[in-house]
Amino acid sequence: MIKITENVYSLESSKKFNIFLIKGEKNILIDTGFPGNAKKILEELDGIDLDYILITHHDIDHIGNLVEIQEVKNCEVYAPSEDIPFITGEKSRPGIKRLLSKKLKNIPKEENLKELPEKINDVTVIKTPGHTPGHVCFLYGDVIFLGDLFRNEDSIELINSKMNFDEDLLRESIPKIFEYEIKWFCPTHGEIFEFSDKAKEEILNL
Repeated sequence: MIKITENVYSLESSKKFNIFLIKGEKNILIDTGFPGNAKKILEELDGIDLDYILITHHDIDHIGNLVEIQEVKNCEVYAPSEDIPFITGEKSRPGIKRLLSKKLKNIPKEENLKELPEKINDVTVIKTPGHTPGHVCFLYGDVIFLGDLFRNEDSIELINSKMNFDEDLLRESIPKIFEYEIKWFCPTHGEIFEFSDKAKEEILNL
């Protein structure tokens, strides 16, 4: 694991789809990566009792190993209420996401998912719809887990427009994160980065 700050880690087994772990009073996994990587993730989590898995949204690179991890770790899973029907397959994902969904071999069951409250333990849930109907970010101390609010691969930018549910709504959601004190930004796609005025300006101009 790669330590980001006190109690916050990035899994090395998650490849290019960042998965984060909070080790505190409760051990919390943020998202579960792209399908097919459960074995390596569980090896990295060996000896760690998970209390919760928190899901930022329904895309398969965030729920891809959820079923396998939950079965082994026997932990509670929370997801945005608007996205749960897409996670369980009750609703079909739009566009290219419908095709990508075929890579998901194990579909989570509704009875194994709980709706996200406003806060779980020391984690604050920030509603940031747009990329998906129910997309959320999670704030732990001064660390924010962004899901797909935006990425930081070659630069800070939005996820490809074809992947966004409502890009205007997404842009309206972005400023919400600056209502909180943030030091570390943890996107699913790309590099973790530290707050700066320049970074804030780039984010608000997306």
